[in-house]
Parts: sequence; C-alpha cells; structure tokens
Amino acid sequence: MKFTTLARRAAKDMLEAEDLIAFVQEHGAEGGEEIERLRILHGWPDDGLLGDGSRVVPFGGWAKACTAWGRQGVEGLRDMLGDPQLAVFALGTLADVSGPAAIAVLLDFAERADWSRAGTPRDLPCQAIYCLNTALSGKTGVEVTPGMQASMLRIAKLIWDARVPNVHFLAQALYFVRHADPVPALAWVEQLRVDDPVLVDAQRSVLKRLKEHAARD
Repeated sequence: MKFTTLARRAAKDMLEAEDLIAFVQEHGAEGGEEIERLRILHGWPDDGLLGDGSRVVPFGGWAKACTAWGRQGVEGLRDMLGDPQLAVFALGTLADVSGPAAIAVLLDFAERADWSRAGTPRDLPCQAIYCLNTALSGKTGVEVTPGMQASMLRIAKLIWDARVPNVHFLAQALYFVRHADPVPALAWVEQLRVDDPVLVDAQRSVLKRLKEHAARD
C-alpha cells in the first residue's frame, strides 16, 4: 500500500488493524513513522473508547505496536509486553509478523506467565497461546528449533498443571503441543485423563498428528 493510500483511507475511516501491520512490514521504519503521524493526527485512542462512551477499533494501540516494530523490530514489541494496556497489541502484531524472532518472544512471554491467574481466554497469557498458534500455522513456514519445541511442551504442562478452568483454552494448549518434539510430547499427551468432549477430540487429534511426526522422524 502506498503512503498516500494509507493516509486517504485513514482520513475516510476505512482502515483495518491488518492494514497497519501489512504497511509497516512493507515499509519498515519509514512506514512506522507514517503510522505514528496518522495516530497523532486522527487522535486514535489506545483502547478504542471515545469521549462519548462509544467504542471503535483501538487503532491507537495497533498503531503504537506497528511503530514499535518499525523502529526496533521484534525487540520493540518485546518492550511493549510489559505494558498491561498495550501488551495485547504487541502480541497480535508478533503473531502476524511471525518469524523465528517473533515466536521466540511469544514463547518467552508464555513461559514466564503466571498461569494460576489466567482464568479466561481474554487474559494475556491465554492470548499469547492463541497468537503462537497463529504464528506457527502461518504461511511463512517458520522452522521450529529443538529449543522452541522444548519450550512449547513446558508451557503446555504449566497450563495444565495450573488447571486453567476454560476447556476450550486447554484444548488450544493441546493443539499447541503439535509443534513440539513428538516423542516427549506423545508421552505427555497420552497420559492425560480427559472426559470433556472438547478435550477428548483435541487429545485424539493431537495424538494423531504427533504419531505422524514421530513416524516421519
């Protein structure tokens, strides 16, 4: 997308968050600065909350994440993860940017998270897993290293040991293990005792995938 096109669409309120991410990926630091200029010009709120109480897309938060990536790459987004109000935008941008460095930051965030406090899918640690699944299933074909695989299995164990109450999220954590080293992952997934239909289906699917990987290896 050209700079003039982005500015015109911003003025007409015809942007999506994905447009900002794609723009900064295409134009790098210069694109990040243009997004920052538009954020200030149009007064985009970080949380999407307007003065009259109505809500819009939180372009301010997405713009800050894109600018951080344009200026400092993945490390700029890592710094944003320490801000509770902006971390969700950093996570989402990392998922779309993908690549080994982005996945490494997401894994580090998830492994350091306090899973005992993650009660709903909206909580930041849970969002990190959704973003990891997105990044790992992207079209970029990221090579998963042995270190990443070990981290994935540790994170899944942390989630299950913390007994996060949402079964759909527990299923997401199981699907996440599909990318781990199949031998230790198989041993762990097989010993899980589940009876909820959502988890039974997830376990069956993940076991099938891991066995296929183990056979190829």
